[in-house]
Amino acid sequence: MILFLQAPAGNPNRNRKLRAGVITLAIGLASVWLVFNPSPSPSPPGSAERETSWSRAGMMAELIISAIEVLPSVPSQQEPFSVNVFCQNIGIITSGTYAMRLTITGPDGREVFRSATEGKGALEPGQIGVGLSTTVDSVGPAGTYTVTVELHPENFEDENLANNVSTRSFQVE
Repeated sequence: MILFLQAPAGNPNRNRKLRAGVITLAIGLASVWLVFNPSPSPSPPGSAERETSWSRAGMMAELIISAIEVLPSVPSQQEPFSVNVFCQNIGIITSGTYAMRLTITGPDGREVFRSATEGKGALEPGQIGVGLSTTVDSVGPAGTYTVTVELHPENFEDENLANNVSTRSFQVE
């Protein structure tokens, strides 16, 4: 036995088309609203510029020597000058404490100054800190001097020890 129901009057697909049109219109309006009202991205804390020429390789702390600063940039023979060493944590977790060793060698290759610091505080990911700051009395005759800095992790595993040594040359007049 076949049961026939009375079909609704009019076009049976009309309700379906109307519903699809309303849904399409709602999605279109929502898309336009999102284009003109994007959610703002939060800005990073602090105002220090961050190093961007590196890539993160693992789930570790990774300290690098980011700068060696000699002030004044060309010291004179008889006047003291200062040396500042900056380091940065380019890893993705907080580092442990670290030590730094600084050595200055003269034009003849002999060591003329040495300084060290230990137990420097931990650095957060992306943070830049002053690892060592020292004042150097007169170093000797005019010429080209070389600053060598070594960074030694104390209570954490550093991802890449190859970037923990840095050198810079400067002139003494």
